[in-house]
Amino acid sequence: MESGIKEGGAMNRLLDSKFTFQSIGITNQGCVRDHNEDAFLESSDKGFWVVADGAGGHQSGDVASQLIVEKLSKIKKGRFFGSFVNKISDSLQETNDELIEKSGGEETRTLIASTVCVLIAQRNSVVCLWSGDSRIYQLRNNQLSQLTRDHNRVNEFIDAGFSPEDAEKYPLAQHLTAAVGVTSPLFTETQSYEVVEGDIYLLCSDGLFKELSDKDIEEILQQNSLKYAAQELMDLALARGATDNVTVLLVKTALNQ
Repeated sequence: MESGIKEGGAMNRLLDSKFTFQSIGITNQGCVRDHNEDAFLESSDKGFWVVADGAGGHQSGDVASQLIVEKLSKIKKGRFFGSFVNKISDSLQETNDELIEKSGGEETRTLIASTVCVLIAQRNSVVCLWSGDSRIYQLRNNQLSQLTRDHNRVNEFIDAGFSPEDAEKYPLAQHLTAAVGVTSPLFTETQSYEVVEGDIYLLCSDGLFKELSDKDIEEILQQNSLKYAAQELMDLALARGATDNVTVLLVKTALNQ
């Protein structure tokens, strides 16, 4: 959760999984911001990983992101995967309501908010759960895919006739349509995917993909070392000016031996 690197260490084996998961996280305040409103959580022993990005321009974004990971860290893994996913979702809803209360209610102009993305693993599948524009990518067979879709107004601009490239350039298109701490009930989206040996998952805040193209990310993730790849992603974002906080969390799968 602080600046710097946190490693998952040796492969962590889930009791109900055919896969092991190695992870590493790194976060930095970037080149412009005076503090870091990002936070991340590695919980490989429980089979989930989190990136939270305090909503830029709002008061106490770091409070929101830290509260998200603090509450999620206290969740105990249950026997049933569906109920475990529900626990994570319920925790985010509780955090959402607490942040709204802290800010003075939904009608206030003062927001204490954060985007969030969560990767949850069990057996031969993963679930992506998110609210906002923090992203989860997958590298499989050296090809990068974005597993989440941003909760902002870009799609509205595309539906109105703008190209995806042009839509991304408009500041209004980047306005979030969902985040933790804005409205109740909290809007989250979930998608499930099959796991294949050697998959690499990248959870990141928007500070990374504002600076790096998908091709940049793909080429770096093709490196063998997770630690090397995480540091290369961060270094490139910083080299390009990193106007926002940057968080990178990588998770790699391997078959149980």
